[in-house]
Amino acid sequence: QVQARRPVPGASYKTPLLNYREPSFLFDYMEYQSLEFNPDNIPNNLVATIAFYVYLILGLDYDSTSPLGGTDCFRQMQIIASNVQSNNWSGWEAFGSERSKYAIAVAFNEPVFEDYRRMWYDYHRAGLDEMAANREKGRQKVVTSLPVISSIYDRRSNSVLVTLFGNAKLDELVNVVTDMPVHEKRAAYETLRNIYPTQTAALERLQRTNR
Repeated sequence: QVQARRPVPGASYKTPLLNYREPSFLFDYMEYQSLEFNPDNIPNNLVATIAFYVYLILGLDYDSTSPLGGTDCFRQMQIIASNVQSNNWSGWEAFGSERSKYAIAVAFNEPVFEDYRRMWYDYHRAGLDEMAANREKGRQKVVTSLPVISSIYDRRSNSVLVTLFGNAKLDELVNVVTDMPVHEKRAAYETLRNIYPTQTAALERLQRTNR
């Protein structure tokens, strides 16, 4: 499982950026074997996977503090995912899996999903980071993530971006929404239930506050 958090200014809280269980990861490693990364000549799946997730975490962090700030990192992810295709390593499939590392790289580089990355900035920099100074203003910005995720789900329900967002942000988003007026909580609940119907614990927690 790959996890990453970043501090929220003015608070002791650290917000999750990534919480992802690698669905398919097989590798060989000998004790004391050096791990050297060269994007043009990646020696094994372990090196490729570590480098990929380092770039993903950096990209998510940069996107959270600057609009599209993680572009260079996401491009490096795409280079890695493309360069390892000839090795036929598990977890890098270009076709047939929306959860492969190749699919993740494509999603973060596709212009059609740029709205997700811009939402990510608004959620963090204009939302969470603002809440210490102006809780209501920041909270409203966090909630603007809902129509963006809903739109992506409507366009491509199996998009890995929907999965990544839910894994990292669903509990946090529920915590933010629970303090809002009842009609806004109900709207958020209906949206999240449509996108993440199996996440019953978080949904039930939000539903209880609507009563």
